[in-house]
Amino acid sequence: MFIINVIPLTNLPRSQPQVFSYFYKSDLIKGSIVEIPLGRRNVMAVVLNSESVSSKKAALKKADFVLKPINKVISSKQIVPPLFFPLANFISRYYFYPISLCLKIILPRRIKSLMNYIEQSEKQGSVERSEKQGSERSEGSHNLSEVIKEIKANLKNKKQVLVLVPTIFYQNYYFAKLSSKISEPIFIFSNDLKVKEFNSLWAKVNSQEARLIIGRRSSPFLPWRNLGLIVVVDGSNSSYKSWDQKPYYNAAFLINYLALYYNSSILYYEPKVNNKVLMPVIKIIDLKGIRKEKKPFQAISPDALIEIQKTIKKRKRILIFINRRGLATSIICQECGFVFKCPNCDIPLGFHNKSKLICHHCNYNAPMPLVCPVCRGYKLKPLGVGIERIAEEIKKFIIPTPPFTLIEGQMPDKEELDIFDKFNKGNIKILIGTEALLRPQLEAAHLVIVASIDPALFLPDYYSEERVFLSLLKLKALSKEKLIIQTLIPENKLFQYFIKNEEEKFLQEEKKWRKDYLWPPYVQLIKLTLAHKDQKKGIKEGEETKRHLEQAINKLIPENLQKNFIILGPAQSFVFKEKGFYKWNILIKYKYFESKIKEEINPLSGLNLLSPVLTKKELMLRNKILKDIPPNWKIDVDPINIL
Repeated sequence: MFIINVIPLTNLPRSQPQVFSYFYKSDLIKGSIVEIPLGRRNVMAVVLNSESVSSKKAALKKADFVLKPINKVISSKQIVPPLFFPLANFISRYYFYPISLCLKIILPRRIKSLMNYIEQSEKQGSVERSEKQGSERSEGSHNLSEVIKEIKANLKNKKQVLVLVPTIFYQNYYFAKLSSKISEPIFIFSNDLKVKEFNSLWAKVNSQEARLIIGRRSSPFLPWRNLGLIVVVDGSNSSYKSWDQKPYYNAAFLINYLALYYNSSILYYEPKVNNKVLMPVIKIIDLKGIRKEKKPFQAISPDALIEIQKTIKKRKRILIFINRRGLATSIICQECGFVFKCPNCDIPLGFHNKSKLICHHCNYNAPMPLVCPVCRGYKLKPLGVGIERIAEEIKKFIIPTPPFTLIEGQMPDKEELDIFDKFNKGNIKILIGTEALLRPQLEAAHLVIVASIDPALFLPDYYSEERVFLSLLKLKALSKEKLIIQTLIPENKLFQYFIKNEEEKFLQEEKKWRKDYLWPPYVQLIKLTLAHKDQKKGIKEGEETKRHLEQAINKLIPENLQKNFIILGPAQSFVFKEKGFYKWNILIKYKYFESKIKEEINPLSGLNLLSPVLTKKELMLRNKILKDIPPNWKIDVDPINIL
């Protein structure tokens, strides 16, 4: 008989044990899959190790529990690759979530189907295993030709290569790009694959038959065997961050662990930020002067309209960027000041065409009222500018109106790609859009107008200016001849650096500011969020949680390191009420005392990518504090914003 130690593939509370012991008639290898009784449920579990009962007889006699038998062995083969155990452990410690949940997330959702496929393939002799091999690790930001050169060199040396991309648009685009330059078979990986395709690719990566993979957020969880190179495309893209399921990991950061494990190289490639070929004329339009003239408000300034008309006469293409959807961002009553808000989220409702008010958080919608519900006044005024307002002005002021369309990123992928194709071919002359304009499929236009970007600068987030600056760099790369930026704050340092093409100076000043005021990458940021139906109870729990954290620091952390923990809050979230819940944030700034930031990465890849991987000691001390956080709080390590 053998004692089998296993990790259940389920979400166990952090406070509960994560490894359980059972007995079985024979030895089982590490990585095999079994079914175990756990409470009143039967769940799958991964075998961690096996021990002979005879070697543990004395300990078993003294134990105050009785070992249960394993229900059944689902697969006696090593289904879970060796890498997955230390990777799950790292994710568990770094993002502070139970290892049982982390292992469950790493493994495929359809694991039983995968096991059947592997066993059938092995019977046919099509799956082989090999040991990992290392290569020298380096980091840097490169252009595409250099990236392709590095990919080819690794493939020549029989190494595996991962091209990590943030979205399906990047995935399809770089598949086409690399297919025309590289003769080696290229595989696309995502959780959207059909079961048979998923299982086949998993087995091919495991056997090294698949060596060049383009994949999204979950691709680091493939069974890599000989990973030599990781290419990170658009490393600052927020789509790398898991927002829809625990643990809230960032794939662009997680690849640091893979690189350490395999001694792989990492290359950061910024597809448009690094474009030095197109250097358009940049013009800043000061909207303050126009507003002083007290003329009727226009979302597109007279100077911008003149440029549009000139470009249309030359039969050239135009992009108009705005970071807001709808006709207006809110509706206000001019008589009493009432603002129409979502009843579930307590934020202003966006005004869209067809006289509809829509909440962009919970999708609540209502018809546009004729009168104010508070004072019964009729003077209801739209505030702010959305892309539908831009479209209305194009129709009003540009006559005859050329073919144009809107793109918001909310439409089906095929429809978006069809619009991009028509624009690239010149069938659409004006394309108006939000962040969707930054997709890689869109080709450069002769004129690019940034109709409104100021609201993004005013967000109470340390990352706001960098995010806007990187967006402007991408828009500049989309401008063949002229880039026009409309703003109320032309004197802002961001615009001054931008028009002088002084990207490095801006980012160096941004780094200095973050170092002085202790923001990433000079500290690790942990955002704790409480959502509560009762506002008063939520306030009380927030204060109690902060007090417990401060007590834990004083009690558990050595005195010389207590100042490395800075606790801010609790404060109301930027969207205080969302889907019926009130929300509060507590921010923990954790100063590194052993790790150093990565100076070798080009800051154009995003300053947060300079953050180091915490040492074991740093993680151990930090986690002592996080253990005191109640389970109903959301823990987000390295959040993409602090709103």
